[in-house]
Amino acid sequence: MFDVKDKKNSYMDDECQVNVKLISQSRDLIAYYNIEAWSKRLYDVFEKSMFSKINPKKLSINSEIEVLVNNYTFMLSFKGEHVLSRKMLETVIDFWVARYLETKNNDFLIKVLQPTVNLARLHVLNNNYDEFYRIVEELNNDNGFITLGAITINDYMIADHISFIKNVMFLERLKINLKKKNGMLTIDSECPPEMLKSIFYRESQIIFFLVFGHYQQAESIIRGVMYRTSGVEQNIFYYRLYESYMCQGKYENAKEIINDIVDDLLYESLDNLKVLMFSSLIIKTARLPPSAKLSVLVLEKYQLLGDEMNYFDLLMWFYKNFETDEVKYKLYEIYKISHYDIVRRTIAFNFDLNGLEVDSTWSDILTSKLNSFFMI
Repeated sequence: MFDVKDKKNSYMDDECQVNVKLISQSRDLIAYYNIEAWSKRLYDVFEKSMFSKINPKKLSINSEIEVLVNNYTFMLSFKGEHVLSRKMLETVIDFWVARYLETKNNDFLIKVLQPTVNLARLHVLNNNYDEFYRIVEELNNDNGFITLGAITINDYMIADHISFIKNVMFLERLKINLKKKNGMLTIDSECPPEMLKSIFYRESQIIFFLVFGHYQQAESIIRGVMYRTSGVEQNIFYYRLYESYMCQGKYENAKEIINDIVDDLLYESLDNLKVLMFSSLIIKTARLPPSAKLSVLVLEKYQLLGDEMNYFDLLMWFYKNFETDEVKYKLYEIYKISHYDIVRRTIAFNFDLNGLEVDSTWSDILTSKLNSFFMI
């Protein structure tokens, strides 16, 4: 029934368009900050915590270093420096494994988990699915052992975190499979029991039914979830009902839903990325101009948060659909300070710009500090 026009984000057939991203999933970050400003923040965390002077026992229970590394490796991948991001993640994994082997302190094993998950996500970003599934197999071994970096351990050594591993890796596999038309068929039976009634798993089932044209089943789940939720989560599933109506040619019903969601979002606090990114999606779906009240509120909030990436994304959509000098000027101002690879390439292409060197003082200092700490 459906022809895949954008394999990454949606299945489409004429007016029928199904977004295969999990809109209901919470975001790991507060904002996608300007990378120089972000680097300065992380450098301040590094200096304040003085990790190099913390003894091994205290280092094992210090969570700031993990947050710092997670943010730093995210930054590298956003800059398009995927090889450096992978190298840092692999080095950090080896570093914590070495601390465990020195001390036999299981807390260091727990520190290996998040960079391992992030390494798996990076492989997906690079379309290296063989390496992704290798990590999945190492973390989901059912024989009582799991592999973390260079060591294999009994899973009881991190028993309190086994559920986290299984859930997060299932979610990553689910997101991959949703991009395949029959992907849910190969993974549905493997869903961890505690996730069966989760918001995002319900959404994945809806996506599956919509793609295959089983609208009654999709709408049954939608209405069940909407009955139990409120606020933005309820509106996310209301949006899925909009998709169902569009696929069935019920355009007036679909238009009414989008108008309702726009009105509701005007009263939302817009205080986190999930709400803001959903609002951006609704702005694009409703084709609101940059002068619309919701458009103004969302742009202002992105600026207030310092979210350079999503601010750019919405401005670029406005530029392509409602080209104005003001929007073009704002995009050029972003181009002059941005390290984000996709931001720079997109603006340069649309405005026919040559490469412009961007200040990377704090990014370079942070890299030097972390390389020194992890002995790279």
